[in-house]
Amino acid sequence: MTTAESGCTVLLVEDVAVNRRVAAAFLAKQGHGVVEAVSGNQALDAVEQRYFDLILLDIRLPDMDGVDVAGRIRAHTDPLKASVPILALTANVFPDDIKRYRDVGMNGVVAKPIQLDQFRLTISTILQPSSAAMLPEESTQAPESALRAGVVLDHEFINDRLATLGEGTFLAILRIGQRSVAEALVGVEQSLATGKAPSLAKAAHRLAGAASNFGYAGLFSLSQQIERLAESQDVGAQGQAFALAGTVPTVQDATDAALRDWLVAQGLSLS
Repeated sequence: MTTAESGCTVLLVEDVAVNRRVAAAFLAKQGHGVVEAVSGNQALDAVEQRYFDLILLDIRLPDMDGVDVAGRIRAHTDPLKASVPILALTANVFPDDIKRYRDVGMNGVVAKPIQLDQFRLTISTILQPSSAAMLPEESTQAPESALRAGVVLDHEFINDRLATLGEGTFLAILRIGQRSVAEALVGVEQSLATGKAPSLAKAAHRLAGAASNFGYAGLFSLSQQIERLAESQDVGAQGQAFALAGTVPTVQDATDAALRDWLVAQGLSLS
C-alpha cells in the first residue's frame, strides 16, 4: 500500500461526469492515481479486482445507495479489502446523514461542492495510521455554506476553481458541466410535464450536482430546495417543488448571463 505523501490509489465512485472530472483533477494534482466507477456494481467489481488505498463513494448512485455499497465492502471476506478507508462524497452532510454513514463503517465525508484545501486535508488525515475511525465533525460543512447565499454566480468560488485546475482543465470541465446542466434541465422540464415527484427529485439532484462545481450559487440552492421538497411524502411540499421548478429557467438565464460576463472579464472563451 502507498502512503499519503507518495500518492495513493483511489477508487472514485461517481456517476455524474462533471463531478467525476473535478474530483479526479483534484486527486491528480495531489499525486494520486485514480480508478473511476460510475455505479455501485462497478465499484464492487473494482474492489474484487484490486486493492485500493482509499474509496471516494458518492451516496446517490444510479443502481444502488452508496451506503449499501459501503456495507458490502465492509462485509468482504478479505480483511484488507473490508477495512479500506471509505469517504462519502455527498452534499448531504446533515447530522442524520453523517450518522448513517458512520453506522455502516464509513470513515468520513467529503462535502460537495469539493473544496480543495479541505479535500486535501481530509484525505491526508484519513490515510494516516493514527486516524480516528471518523473525522472530526468540523471536517464537514453543510452544503449551503459551500456556496455564498444570495448570489447567482459566486465569483470567489469560481476564481478558486480556475486557479486550482488551470485554464485548460477548467474550461474542459466547464464544457462538461454545461452539458450536465443542460441534461438536468431537460429532466426538470420532463418532470414538470409528467408531474412525477420522484423524477423531479432526481433531475434536481443532478442539476444541483452540476451547478455546485462552478459556483452557480442560485441554481445550486434552488435545486436543493426542489429536491428536498420533491422527496417529501407531503403532497403540499411536492406542489411547492413543482412551483419552484417552474422558476428554474429564469435562474438559469441569469446564471448564463453572469457566467458570460465573468468569462469576458477573465479573457476566456468556451468557443
